[in-house]
Amino acid sequence: MRTKKKRSPSLSSARRQLLHHILLNTPEIGKSFEKKRRTYYGRGNWKESTWWRSYFSDNNTHHDPNTRAGKLFRRRFRVPLPLFVEIVAICKASDKFSKKERDCCGNETVPIELMVLAALRLLGRGITFDGVAEVTNVSEETCRLFFHKFCAFWGIDQFENYVFPPSDDADIANIVGEYEKLGFPGCIGSADVTHIPWDRAPAGLIALYTGKEKIATLAYEVACTHRRRIISCTSGFPGSRNDKYIVRYDSFIQSLHNGAKYRDNTFELRSDTETISTAGFYLLVDNGYHRWRELQNPIKRAANMETAQYSKWLESVRKDIECTFGILKGRFRILKIPMLLQKQDQIDNVFKTCCVLHNMILAYNGRDQWEHNIDYEGVDGEHEEHDVNTPIHVLMTHIEPNGTTLRREMVELRITRDMDLTRLGERALPVEDPETENELTHSQLQRQLIKHFTLQWKDHKLVWS
Repeated sequence: MRTKKKRSPSLSSARRQLLHHILLNTPEIGKSFEKKRRTYYGRGNWKESTWWRSYFSDNNTHHDPNTRAGKLFRRRFRVPLPLFVEIVAICKASDKFSKKERDCCGNETVPIELMVLAALRLLGRGITFDGVAEVTNVSEETCRLFFHKFCAFWGIDQFENYVFPPSDDADIANIVGEYEKLGFPGCIGSADVTHIPWDRAPAGLIALYTGKEKIATLAYEVACTHRRRIISCTSGFPGSRNDKYIVRYDSFIQSLHNGAKYRDNTFELRSDTETISTAGFYLLVDNGYHRWRELQNPIKRAANMETAQYSKWLESVRKDIECTFGILKGRFRILKIPMLLQKQDQIDNVFKTCCVLHNMILAYNGRDQWEHNIDYEGVDGEHEEHDVNTPIHVLMTHIEPNGTTLRREMVELRITRDMDLTRLGERALPVEDPETENELTHSQLQRQLIKHFTLQWKDHKLVWS
């Protein structure tokens, strides 16, 4: 067999060997050829953070919500300390959050109490994730991931435990009984749509999300009771969609409209000769909704003084939902400033989490139920004469004896309790659109409510609470 000859090393190999020998024996030159490593900045110690020292140290004075420190805690994080402890306990009992004492590097994990504080600060003031990372010594990415997990937990998993329509008889009787004293028996709440600005709406869908607000928004339909307790909330709709469109996809209102909910619940309305028993509850809304029986709205052009006073009173009672929107956006500023989140489901979770916290705070304050021991018919609830003696614009129709209409004009009237509201005629409602869905039932209930309201008004039985 032929043997292979050993090839002599090429010149380039010899040069490489020589260069390697020089580098090994000359440390100053060798250092410049070492591989560059990533800079490690280290991890902040959450035990030395401002919040941990202030709120979780041994000398913490925030435990009593009635002290100055306790009130300061509530102003900064929007919830009192006892309610914060309850929120933390619910989070700890869930499998959605990690219960490990140490991470993969062997370091102590950040306590969930500190992360919940960060989430509440983000909801309450709408600041950036870097803003809470600075005072917690927790990385910005960790704060971001926990915030979305926190909102998904309260906005999806716990949502139906705190935001739900009344179901038991006692709760229904409490809510309906309060509206009955206001002059609206059978009413279960008020409903309307609010818009949340969205700064990061998809560029290709800007036109879809831009409506009357002239900026990209998400629209949410909410229903609440007279005590501002939220009983229903939808997911977000594009801002260009109006109330008539959104209400068709609201499961709560659809259950009222289809008769699936409160079908067997009855209420009584007064008439001149008898008391009429009616089944099925309704909501108070504005004039942007369908003319459904379950959605009672004020009347734009009142034909007589009965209708004018009824419409004005309804508009005042319906302000419950507008006040609720103001409370929500005032307490949780993240809903007031343009949203910087890019995913709509994350914004939905944020809005629903705020609704849950709103109901929890309301229950903590004891304002979610009607207090029967309050003298609403006395100084706490009854209007004075100067409150009701305000001008109302009524559409006056001038008619000849033969029935010919001469002209119509808007006049300003001042209504008092002693005034005869029937002297302008019996026609209580304007002519409605013949294409309106369920017009007859809506009109019939509206006429009965106006008659009931007028009789209650004359008898001084209306109570504002």
